[in-house]
Amino acid sequence: MDHKSKPRDNYIDAVKGVGIVSIVLGHACWNVNVGKYIIPVGPFVYLYHLAIFAFCTGYVYKPNEENIWSYISRRLKSMYFPFIQYSIMYIVCRNIFIKMGILEATPYNIGEMIIAFTNIVSFNSCGELIGALWFVPMFFFSVVFYAFIEKSVSRLKTTILMRKIILYVAVVIIGIVGLYTTERQYGLLHNIQIAYLFVPIILIGTLAKRVEIKKYCGAIVGSITFFNNGNYIVFKCWNHRVNRNFGKESRNKKILWCDSW
Repeated sequence: MDHKSKPRDNYIDAVKGVGIVSIVLGHACWNVNVGKYIIPVGPFVYLYHLAIFAFCTGYVYKPNEENIWSYISRRLKSMYFPFIQYSIMYIVCRNIFIKMGILEATPYNIGEMIIAFTNIVSFNSCGELIGALWFVPMFFFSVVFYAFIEKSVSRLKTTILMRKIILYVAVVIIGIVGLYTTERQYGLLHNIQIAYLFVPIILIGTLAKRVEIKKYCGAIVGSITFFNNGNYIVFKCWNHRVNRNFGKESRNKKILWCDSW
């Protein structure tokens, strides 16, 4: 089936645009000084900036369009192969960048080049100037996890209601595993701990498609903003109280789903 012939959804493109701008803001300015006030731009956008892309993926997900292997194949073409191409281009030019003064690092020898190419083929980011590519394999595994669960559950010979319940329970369990591994700071291969967190948000995106969320976009964005800001203020006040009472820094527990990466 030709996926490229389908018209683009301007709504999804606009939402992705918000995510891209938010990522740039989060990396470019953590706090912004406005007079005597400090605006926490970074902490705010980190509540949602990556989750937006998982939500959009769920929103455009077509459950009955293709089998799991066709889905994985299409994702490999759109994510894995471009990842390989850009990463190899960088590794080939890396020593040149060092000589030009673009990159401050030690040039790779032959052994290090072999290691770098092996990491690339195994879908691992090489870091440095292309460090942002860590997101690609993580995102690939998150969408594959969800597609595998959804398509496996859809083949069960039971009622529609039971299939939905099984799907929701499985996704919630994966989300809990993601919260646990992230909170424990387990550095899993390909940042799988974050991929686990993405799976429930992909499901939320599919549910949003069913209820035509475009009609309620303003109310939802306002509610999320109020909720996140409220939590941010409450936990800031709570930490201040703990620090004052016990005279030591307390660790801010990240209970917000979108703030766990």
